[in-house]
Amino acid sequence: MRDTLGTTLKTLALRAHEKGLEVIYRVAADVPDRVVGDVGRLRQILVNLVGNAIKFTERGEVVIHITRADHTTEAVLLHIEVQDTGIGIPVEQQQRILDPFTQADGSVTRKYGGTGLGLGISTQLAELMGGRLWLESTEGQGTTFHVVVCLTLPMELPTSPLIVPTECRSLPVLIVDDHAASRDMLAELLTSWQLHPILVESGQVALEALAQATGRGTPFRLLILDVQMPEMDGLALAERVCQQHGYTHTPIVLLASGDLPSVRERGAHST
Repeated sequence: MRDTLGTTLKTLALRAHEKGLEVIYRVAADVPDRVVGDVGRLRQILVNLVGNAIKFTERGEVVIHITRADHTTEAVLLHIEVQDTGIGIPVEQQQRILDPFTQADGSVTRKYGGTGLGLGISTQLAELMGGRLWLESTEGQGTTFHVVVCLTLPMELPTSPLIVPTECRSLPVLIVDDHAASRDMLAELLTSWQLHPILVESGQVALEALAQATGRGTPFRLLILDVQMPEMDGLALAERVCQQHGYTHTPIVLLASGDLPSVRERGAHST
């Protein structure tokens, strides 16, 4: 499930990066790693919904969240949410755009491109996979599409649980990202690995947190920095961190939304 989602979103990442959008996906810890279903149709639903969200979002982010709605010993209901910070959908058009035989408002179609038929197709596919599709939207504030699909659990022994090395358990990690959704996603992931993440939203707050941790005698053992932040970006923060006492040899992970040549060049010079 996680591999399928990650691979599918990679095909859309460049389009989002060109618009300066953050694309974030979160899979809840209790969602099975392996399920049995029509992977091609599931990908088609994701591409339609996420592609649509990117198309109608000029700034901000698109967040994909997958949770387990229900399950039995043989099947699982997956709830997929695709949330954007785009233009939103007027109330009078919300049900209409899910009809496979109608299209969205012509003026919107001309401005943003596309026919709008992907949503109707996704509605049909969700129903064929034993679920449904619906949406929540406020005009000018964004839209959240919800999809529930029923997938079969494989008839095999469950995989072994993740074994976290003893030296990594409760490891203090500082996460620095100006996007709240990104911070929450990283925190959820690291917590599931039994690490201890601390979240901050800017480079300046990060420097203060580093100094306080050093003062307590419990310095952070790993730093995860978003490259693209206002005022002080991730590379500038990394340079400042390396100048601080106690953090000269601390591992730093830089997260970039795309393959940015300027980031690579700056990183090489910083090294």
